[in-house]
Amino acid sequence: MKTELRIRLDAALGEQLAVLAQKPGTSKSAILEDALRAFVEGRAGRDLDERLRVRLERLGAQLNRIERNQHILQEGFALFVEFELQATSSVPDYDEAARAIGHQRFQSFVEELARKLAHARSFSDRVGAHLSADKDAS
Repeated sequence: MKTELRIRLDAALGEQLAVLAQKPGTSKSAILEDALRAFVEGRAGRDLDERLRVRLERLGAQLNRIERNQHILQEGFALFVEFELQATSSVPDYDEAARAIGHQRFQSFVEELARKLAHARSFSDRVGAHLSADKDAS
């Protein structure tokens, strides 16, 4: 069943509609019906856009946290290296005992790093929590 409607169009738009309706197998009613259907069904597309916007905002927030954590790690590591290079004097080539101690310290560092990476709570998480606590206290 079809509903009859009377509409008034601008003269230029009416002419464009008449030109489109001249093609075989088309009519003004069919063109207007398709256009109206697309307009009404476009609301579903806008709902999808809204859901995607929310997800994209969530992804953006996650990327911001990742970037912050990466920055904390980078700055912490740079500070550690700078401190170590300033505080530690170089070892002469002939001092095997000092080299052995240096190798042992490096192995301890690698083992500790592996332990920290194995736990769910990382250094950057602890620093981030500390920064959040400081921000909340202010």
